[in-house]
Amino acid sequence: MLRRIPLFVWRDTPIRSLYRMCEFLCANDSDQLMLEMQYFWSHPYADSWRLQKIPDPRDTNPERYAVLASIVETLVSAFNYRLKLGLRREGLEAEDMEEACPPWVLHVPSLPQRLVLFETDFPMPEPTTRDSFTSRNIIANAGYLCSI
Repeated sequence: MLRRIPLFVWRDTPIRSLYRMCEFLCANDSDQLMLEMQYFWSHPYADSWRLQKIPDPRDTNPERYAVLASIVETLVSAFNYRLKLGLRREGLEAEDMEEACPPWVLHVPSLPQRLVLFETDFPMPEPTTRDSFTSRNIIANAGYLCSI
């Protein structure tokens, strides 16, 4: 409900929203995660809420730092997919819409031990470079990040 209060929206920042997404992903709260992603996508100050403008959180917890970077990478793919479908973010022109990762995301390393945020009976995938979570040795229920 805070997302509907103008003062909250005005004072909110992309990094705060990113941390909320991280918390919802780690808690496996898919409903709140999807609401937060939709809030980020349709934020009224969309130009200052571009993904490539998210500052480096410099999180001292390596696991949380890796999850944050993986969320941003996945959101870039999800947002660009929506843009290719013809959907537009609030207040942005079509020609300058494509999202990109902020530079800090590319320097976040893989975790030395597998971080499991989502338990399943199915076999765990081996880390690959095609998925930002598994490439950082994280098992998460990240499919919801693509369904904004």
